[in-house]
Formats: sequence, structure tokens, C-alpha cells
Amino acid sequence: PGSFTGGGQRLVLEAQPGTEYSRYRLLFSEPYLGGSQNSLNVSAFRSVLLRREYIEDRNSVGLTFGRLFNREERIRGSLGLRHDLISVNDVSASAPSVVLDSAGKTRYTALDLDLEWNQRVYRPVIGSVDGWYVEGGYSHIGGPLGGDLEVAKLDFSTGLFKTTFQDGEDYRHVFAARTSFNWAEPLGADDQVPVFERYYLGGPRSLRGFDYRGVGPREDDQEIGGTVRHRGSIEYTWPLIENTLRGIVFTDFGNLSDG
Repeated sequence: PGSFTGGGQRLVLEAQPGTEYSRYRLLFSEPYLGGSQNSLNVSAFRSVLLRREYIEDRNSVGLTFGRLFNREERIRGSLGLRHDLISVNDVSASAPSVVLDSAGKTRYTALDLDLEWNQRVYRPVIGSVDGWYVEGGYSHIGGPLGGDLEVAKLDFSTGLFKTTFQDGEDYRHVFAARTSFNWAEPLGADDQVPVFERYYLGGPRSLRGFDYRGVGPREDDQEIGGTVRHRGSIEYTWPLIENTLRGIVFTDFGNLSDG
């Protein structure tokens, strides 16, 4: 862990351009800071969201310190500080009120706290095949940290994984159940959570079978997101071609509301 080569360090350069959503990320990760159980992540991030009524451009830089509290139980915690600049531009006059109220540039500094207890067993290609995890996080945006708004956000997620049948290490049938809860609340003089800090639901990574951001509160038939979200999934996967292709049966569920 004392040198750059072979010490587990990671350098990630990511570019995902798209017609509706694009993201770009630079990340450097040092898992054993000074040969200790502490870690350090330095990151820069940009995303551009193109909606019918507006364009959201987010830029973020962050520094996160982590700690492995228990190696056997894999209990980890982290404390992060980030600075975000969000621009909501090209806003249509017919946009929802929460979009109109969020128009322009917003800057803030945020403090992120996270704690994870991870007992998952992984296999290449398959992913999690046994075990469970519990993760919780709290973010305080702006306020005494500085910025144009003040919002508190709370996140909780858990999952369970079980191999129901196997023939060798990589030929496995796996049952998985996951659920998560997210909550956001404006603080101080702010009376609502801006459009770029709200939660959304719908799409292949959140609620399969629905349009991207297609589930939840709407205004004039336009999605405006929500401040309380619950979602989950139950799925069963099995190998069609070993180490190459897997079949899946799943059901997703979720709810998104405005407090």
C-alpha cells in the first residue's frame, strides 16, 4: 500500500455522452492512506440533463475520507465535502413552477456522511451471490456550510442475496431482494427542494418498464420529482451461457411523493 503501483489505487476517467443525459467523471482513489485503514477519494464530476422545458448543468468537485472500522465485518464509514455549481438554463415559460423557481445558477457546499455494513459474497460477471448489506447516509447541503440554499437529505438501502442452486463456483442461480428509502427536506428560509435536488423514479436503473423519470408527481403533465422515495426489486437470475449470459425474472416496485 505504500507505493502507487500495486497499492490498490484507482484512477477513473469516465465519459458517457447521451442525447438526454450525459455524465463525465474523474476519480482518484487511495484505499490505504499512509498504509492505514483510512482511504481518500478525490473527484470531479459533470452532468448535463436535457429536458423539454429546461437544461440542467451540474459541476461538482469533492474530497472524501473513509475508514474501515472492522475488516472481518466489513464496516466502513466516510465523510465527504463537495462543492457544487448547478445551472438551470433555457427554461420555458410553460415549465413547472419548481423549475421556474430553480432557474439560474446555484452554488453550495455539502457535507456527506455514509456508513455501510457489507456482508456480500461476489463472483466475477455475476456480482453478488450471497450475503447482505445495509447502508445509510446523510447529506447537509448549504446553510452553515455556505451556499444559496439549505437542504437535508437522508438515504437508506439494504439488500439480501442467496444462491439457490450451483454447479461449480460460477454456475449459480441467485435470488436477490433490494429496497431503498430517500428523503429530502428544505431548511432555513427555503420552502421547497429545488428541481435538481429532488428524487425521480422510472427507467432501467430505478423502476424497469417505465419511462425515464416517468413515475411520480406531475405538474401540467410534466414530471417534477418528489422529496420522499421508496423503491425496491425482487429478482431471480440464472446462467444461460456460463460466464457470458444470464436470464432474469424480476419485479420492481416503488413510490414517489412530495412529502
